[in-house]
Amino acid sequence: MPSEINPDYPNNAQPPEATPNDQYQQGYDDYMKIKALEKAAQEAEKDRITDSLTGLYNRRYLDDFVKKFDQSRVKKPTAVIFCDADNLGAINKLFGDAAGDELLLSVASGLKNSVREEDTIIRKGGDEFLIFIQNFSTFDELKNQVSQRLKLNQDSDKKDERFPKKFSFGIVQYDLSKDISLMDTVQRANDEMRIQTPNKKQPKH
Repeated sequence: MPSEINPDYPNNAQPPEATPNDQYQQGYDDYMKIKALEKAAQEAEKDRITDSLTGLYNRRYLDDFVKKFDQSRVKKPTAVIFCDADNLGAINKLFGDAAGDELLLSVASGLKNSVREEDTIIRKGGDEFLIFIQNFSTFDELKNQVSQRLKLNQDSDKKDERFPKKFSFGIVQYDLSKDISLMDTVQRANDEMRIQTPNKKQPKH
């Protein structure tokens, strides 16, 4: 009891009550702490799914995207574009990694300029990129339009002729009639890219 510690402390004394201003300040401080934690969590999640070089989504986001798509009960019509930056290995060897990074940044810019802001562009890894497009009328029309834009954007930036912005691509549609993983369609898009580019070096398995 307070009186046992300090004989002069009144037995019926009560601690001072918080004023309305004190209560408001505490609530405000708690709110700001929660918002700071939420912002930190959002920034951490953004870093987790963002490619540090291009600012596009990364492989972690691809894994999340594929898992969510495969688990969805009603799947949306989806076009998949597999893109591969040309000659990255040679450019890195001849001009250095900085030149290779410049090529990848240029390719990423060309891809963003070729599709809508709502479409999903992912750097799968190395020189490989993926684009997922949903909400379109017909696949044939989409394929024709996007192919034209991709080809135009390959030649839109010729600042340095040592490593021009070139990339190969293949476009396919997810088959809604089959119960398959979205990654099966990604592989089909990769195969389509190599059919369209016969001299493309085959990947090592």
